[in-house]
Amino acid sequence: YQDDYARARPMLEESVQIYRELDMQAEYANALGALGVLISVQGDFATSWPLLEESERICRTLDRKWELASVLRKLGYVMSRQNDLQRAAVMSQECLLLARGLGDRFLIAITLLTLGDIAASQDDLPQAVARDQEGLSLARELGNKSLIALALQNLAYLSALQGNLAQASVRAQEA
Repeated sequence: YQDDYARARPMLEESVQIYRELDMQAEYANALGALGVLISVQGDFATSWPLLEESERICRTLDRKWELASVLRKLGYVMSRQNDLQRAAVMSQECLLLARGLGDRFLIAITLLTLGDIAASQDDLPQAVARDQEGLSLARELGNKSLIALALQNLAYLSALQGNLAQASVRAQEA
């Protein structure tokens, strides 16, 4: 049900309820995280935040590092959308540390791009460029075209902000 939030939300809510009733904590945490992201994409950050926080708490309790990294990425995204850049950066940094420890190159790449966005929003363009270039390099190693395109779009935007319109144009066309 990609992009069909009206159909997906009740299913995720039911999954959350079932996993809670069955006391399947890891699955419950994962379903909470998925529901939290879906709700945040719909713009309801106030409702999504407690779901993601509960998912984080459960993942920490169960010592589920990959799941924790995943929910931290989601929390960082939600905080960045709410313009709470300091908290977004802290969560994303922890996610990156965990992802590097786990060797999850996709999670590393997407988190680097998130950190690049956060740095750009904080007017730290050198840091933003460094994060996005590292993310692009890893996305190319993975051969992940959507990540490559996202990284190139970010770098085009940063080039434009720095006044380098020729480079911005090249990056945008490459994306």
